[in-house]
Amino acid sequence: MATRIAYALILLVNSILSWVMLTDWAIRKLEHLALDYMKLQCVGHDCYGFVAVHRINFALGTFHVLLAILLLGVKSSRNGRAAIQNGFWGPKIIAWLGFIVLSFLIPDAFFIAWGNYVAYALAICFVLLGLILLVDLAHTWAEYCLDKIEFHDSKAWRGLLIGSTLGMYLGAFALTIIMYIFFAHGGCSMNQAAISVNLVLLLIISFISVHPAVQESNPRAGLAQSAMVAIYCTYLTMSAVSMEPDDKHCNPLIRGRGTRTVSIVIGAIVTMLTIAYTTTRAATQGIAMGSKGNGSYSQLGNEEVEHGLVTPTSSRREMRAEALRAAVESGSLPASALDEDDDDDDDDDGHGGQDDEKGATQYNYSLFHFIFLLATAWVATLLTTNLQEDPTTSGDFQPVGRTYWASWVKIVIGGGVVGLAIARKLSQREGTTTLLLERHKAVGTETSSRNSEVIHAGLYYPATSLKTRLCVRGKELLYALCEEKHIPHANTGKWIVAQTQDEWAATLALHAHAKDIGVPTRIVSRDEARRREPDVRADAGVLESPTTGIVDSHTLMLYLVSSFEDSGRGDVALNSAVTGVEALGGGDGYRIVVGAASDENSITASTVINSAGHGACDVSNLLLPPHRHRTPYFAKGTYFSYSASHPRPSTLVYPAPSSGLGGLGTHLTLDLSGRARFGPDVEWVDSASDLSPNAARLPDALDAIARYLPGLDRDAVGLDYCGIRPKLAPRAAVGGSSSSESVGDENHGDDAEKGKDGSAGGKGGGGFQDFVIRAEEGFPGFVNLLGIESPGLTSSLAIAERVDTLLYP
Repeated sequence: MATRIAYALILLVNSILSWVMLTDWAIRKLEHLALDYMKLQCVGHDCYGFVAVHRINFALGTFHVLLAILLLGVKSSRNGRAAIQNGFWGPKIIAWLGFIVLSFLIPDAFFIAWGNYVAYALAICFVLLGLILLVDLAHTWAEYCLDKIEFHDSKAWRGLLIGSTLGMYLGAFALTIIMYIFFAHGGCSMNQAAISVNLVLLLIISFISVHPAVQESNPRAGLAQSAMVAIYCTYLTMSAVSMEPDDKHCNPLIRGRGTRTVSIVIGAIVTMLTIAYTTTRAATQGIAMGSKGNGSYSQLGNEEVEHGLVTPTSSRREMRAEALRAAVESGSLPASALDEDDDDDDDDDGHGGQDDEKGATQYNYSLFHFIFLLATAWVATLLTTNLQEDPTTSGDFQPVGRTYWASWVKIVIGGGVVGLAIARKLSQREGTTTLLLERHKAVGTETSSRNSEVIHAGLYYPATSLKTRLCVRGKELLYALCEEKHIPHANTGKWIVAQTQDEWAATLALHAHAKDIGVPTRIVSRDEARRREPDVRADAGVLESPTTGIVDSHTLMLYLVSSFEDSGRGDVALNSAVTGVEALGGGDGYRIVVGAASDENSITASTVINSAGHGACDVSNLLLPPHRHRTPYFAKGTYFSYSASHPRPSTLVYPAPSSGLGGLGTHLTLDLSGRARFGPDVEWVDSASDLSPNAARLPDALDAIARYLPGLDRDAVGLDYCGIRPKLAPRAAVGGSSSSESVGDENHGDDAEKGKDGSAGGKGGGGFQDFVIRAEEGFPGFVNLLGIESPGLTSSLAIAERVDTLLYP
């Protein structure tokens, strides 16, 4: 018994190790223990994933194959090789671990073939073996109880048989009711079908088990056997529905994020324990398993049945001793034979236990290890069937037994403030799931966190443009959300200051445009300007925008991501760069490839929203035909810190608008602590990764700032940080509300949503470039968001509304 438990424990440990190695969780923990000094790799391979799981189980399988070969022909413990089965545990464990190490020297291609073909076939054999055992166990239990009742007229066993039968039926029906309540509401047709089929079969086998024809053929058949089959099959059905992905809002266990890891860990350990028990029982019990039938191995007698239900009246040792005493008394054997028997009785397996296999082994040692080989194949197949690295558990534990490919109703690409707002909006719809893919290790690390954090009023853009409409609407939504959720923000207002008559003319045109689009502005008198901000120069005049403000963008994004995840209908996958987008045939959605070619994973979705920010054009180009490809351009803006305490205005200060600029000029903004900063300026660069402040930009910035802040302490101004604004054309201007509006009118508004070609927004140079937010023609369910720059932060919630409207008109 101890031998079999030891082998089962090795299988259990190996299985749990395989499960842990599905992800990089264990590797990261080991690297952390080494103070992140070195990166762990296994002979140039990743130490986790599909191939790693098959390596570990192949190693244990090879270990059992070797033992099976060494133990061929062993028929009793008197054979010297029997000690290999029951002893030498230290060397065997070392050999097992050695095989694991050696497995990592074998090329990946071998294990890909092994896992997809050989291990799969062996796993099927193991499953069939489990079904045989279930039937065998059901009959064994029922017959044992009936024997007790018939031969001993035991009321206790009668009550136990009836009680266990009723208990199993009640358990099966209770689980069925629970599944119908929690896993089979409207829209969960797959679960409804599985649960209903199981219930119908439960009733059918119960009826068949008491049918007269069955009773005539086997009088001992009855409800006891069918009850055990019913509870087991209902358990399997429960396991299936509780382990499927929540793509149709049919699995509340996955939505319970607080218990998700715990449920995965417990489920995996229970699964592995069940496999270990099943394997040990299969390897040692039953005629079909080799314990009887070839004449060489003894059948387990009643006194050796290890389930503990039979109490032997006399042991083999006692019977042998009685036979020896009778032989000595008759003179057939000398009296010393009794002493030799005592010596034999003292012989054991080396651990003080009695050796009951001197005459014949209780089970076929070689077949025992072959069945353990099947078990290792089943474990590996169970863990890796349809394995996609679950982006939602990146760096965490993987669930065991997910039943179909990673599939989501919607995927949002890009975890900036706009992508987060879209994901949150979509997650508010019942019966849908959304996955947000972010290529960096945290959300909001590009434009969303490298900007002025200004809530814009919507002054600078053509009246019918998306930028105007979405900025004005987004401003209202953002202020309301910040008030409701206590997100730090301030309605600071903004001054637009003019120094010359030309600048004042442009400012007055902006004032008229604001009136036309319903955005409040007012002209500030000279006296009021000097009283409120004496350090600010405005020789020609001041225009105030009272609805402009600032917001803590980081807190805003934290709220958006937590709201999205807490909905139970969405997840965020970090470190998930999209490297491929493919339309599935028949309009069935899209296949998204995540990761590098050497370690890529596929996810499918019916709807894809491309909100990738700097990489949006690249993602779009992965799917759309070449004539609809877009080229991204990048305007780098440098921000400057200010360490002096004076001058420090209490409002935001912007220079008057200038036609053709890629920005709004080097303006003065404030953060929520009152710290002043300047910028951004505009520097056209070739790469979105060019985020190093350029010291050569400082002199021009100082001159621009001094025009409206003459008391500036130039020595207190320093380089701070840089941000990148994605543009759809080189040298693209910010707005077109005045003299440039005629240029902008050609490239904005609803025309940009047609999605027929690359003309919307313009391929040429200069001029106003509007947001591109459209459902791409010919690609149902694919929504593109291109050129999402300022005022993207202000517009984010309104953009989310618009995307939702495109998907649900």
